[in-house]
This record gives sequence, structure tokens and C-alpha cells, in this order.
Amino acid sequence: VTPLWIEPASVGGELSGVVISADGKTIVAGGDQLISLTADGRKRWTGFSGTCIAVSSNGDYILSSQGQILRLISAGGTLVWDESMDIPVTDLSMAPDASVIAAAGGGRVRVLTSSGESIASNASMAVNHIRVMPSGDQILLTTNRNIQLSNRTLLPSWEDTNWSQDLVETASDGSLFVTATDN
Repeated sequence: VTPLWIEPASVGGELSGVVISADGKTIVAGGDQLISLTADGRKRWTGFSGTCIAVSSNGDYILSSQGQILRLISAGGTLVWDESMDIPVTDLSMAPDASVIAAAGGGRVRVLTSSGESIASNASMAVNHIRVMPSGDQILLTTNRNIQLSNRTLLPSWEDTNWSQDLVETASDGSLFVTATDN
């Protein structure tokens, strides 16, 4: 396979993930630094850091975490806000328009607005992965005990306790989701 383009990271920079906006116009690589690129590989900006990353569907917002810090960054590389989560963030997600943001780690889940204001928090959920459903009104959580669909205040509306679940992904229209565990 011949790549269309290559953009090197900074010297000594470690990359941990990459996301592409639903419209395909924004690519963000995360790790020791974030690198924002256009679809044709032109670098927009570099800065901050983020081991977990997500991008809004139109690329206007980038959500990242580094340790306990959760950040919302504009497409132009300007910090919108950063918030200490009091625990290391292990997974994050946002609605396609960035109106609802969720982060999990260390047995804690927080749901926030795009302005960083708290919607809900739960300190008793050992979450493996979290996804904000495309409508922004539901949160999908996988744990070692179940999979759970909750409202934005983390009150469960549905759960399956038959299997422990790990990985999760949702369809872009929210009509279905898929999970995987073990093999």
C-alpha cells in the first residue's frame, strides 16, 4: 500500500491514537502531542497532549484527555476549557455536535455540557468504555458486569447483565451498537 501522505510526529513524540471527523475533513492524532491535519495531510496545528481523543462530526471540536485532565479544543487549536476529572481518564466520548461530553475512569463517570458544566457524575461505575449516543440524550456504558444504556443523568433505561462487556461502538444514526468481550 502506498500512502497518500505522511506527516511525522515530533522527535521523540509517542502517538497513541487517531480519529477522523464524520465529514472526513479533520484528522487528529493523539499522544504526547495532538496533531490536527486536513484530509489531504496538511498540518493545521500541534500542541497539547491526549491519550484518549474524540472529534465532533464536523471537526469543529476535539476532546482529549491526558491523565486526569479533560480538554475541549476548537478546530483552530484554541483551548475552550480544561477540567480536572480527579481520576485518570481511560475513555471519553461526545455527541456529534459536541453538546454532550462523557468521560470515565477509575470507577467514576462524568457527563458535561459543551461549556464544561456538569450534568451528572457517578463514582460507583467501573466502566470499561463509554459512548454518547448520536442524539446526545443517552449514554452507553460497558462494565465487567453489564452493558447499560442511561439517560444523560446516568439513570439506566436498559441493561443486559448476562455478559461482561468491553469494547463498544455505535452506528452514526444511533440505531444500533455492537460490543465485544474476550474472544
